[in-house]
Amino acid sequence: MEKYPGFHYENIDQKARLAASQEHVNRRVLSEYIKVINVPNTEKLNVRDLVQKFLKEVVRYNNTKDNAPLSWATSTGSNGETSSFRVKMSDSFWSYFTGDGRKKLIEYNRKERANVKVIRDQTISLSDLENLSLYLRRKIKLYYQSRNSTPPDVSVKNGYVTIGNYGKGTTKRYRATELAVLLGWNYQDWQGTAIKELMTNTEKRNMAEGLLTWGSLSIELFKSIEPTSMENIGQEQQSSNESAAVSNGNEEPSINKEGSRKRTNEDVESNQAKIHKPEMTA
Repeated sequence: MEKYPGFHYENIDQKARLAASQEHVNRRVLSEYIKVINVPNTEKLNVRDLVQKFLKEVVRYNNTKDNAPLSWATSTGSNGETSSFRVKMSDSFWSYFTGDGRKKLIEYNRKERANVKVIRDQTISLSDLENLSLYLRRKIKLYYQSRNSTPPDVSVKNGYVTIGNYGKGTTKRYRATELAVLLGWNYQDWQGTAIKELMTNTEKRNMAEGLLTWGSLSIELFKSIEPTSMENIGQEQQSSNESAAVSNGNEEPSINKEGSRKRTNEDVESNQAKIHKPEMTA
């Protein structure tokens, strides 16, 4: 019997499909868990009591309707007089923490001179995307430094890189993988998942269709204006008119200057970027 696609064998890349499904499951599971590190524990409390100390003293969570704000607690180790743990959190707790809870944590750290942190776990792909954005920021700065030039403002957050001049409002935001393709640099020193594997399906499709092309972005577009002195920042031209006045038979020149300031900003080619769900870390 002749074998037909779809009936006898898959029409699609089943391995890629299973990998995408597993990544989705992993993200959902990890999104419910947090790591709490560096909690002061001079009393040598067990993990359950340490969780209660964190709730009552550090973030001051007192929602009586939430019977299990932090559950499935497991110790992740101790370091001197501090301990760390991993817990599954309720939706109510996370909603509280992203608001008042984070402020209470900062207050506690300042008052107790502590360094308690709450970290939301990530899958390897999300972690590598974050690291890629940091890696690109470093390469951009090194690019300008090697040319004895001042780099533009570069900030990273949640796998995105924002480049430009914040003072003038000429910034552009890129997903790290998108920026890597647009720059088209040598990435042989990148220590992480292959950049192509971190790309979204839309980015891969755009690259295949020629909408996202390798090396099509010149980083020189973001070059900062470098003033030669504080008196001529942004000044490109200055005209002066001289008039003479005669007094008591002596000629005294009087100078009238009219300065005009003209600033030019280069237009930065825009590229669409997708919103990436942020990681909450304190």
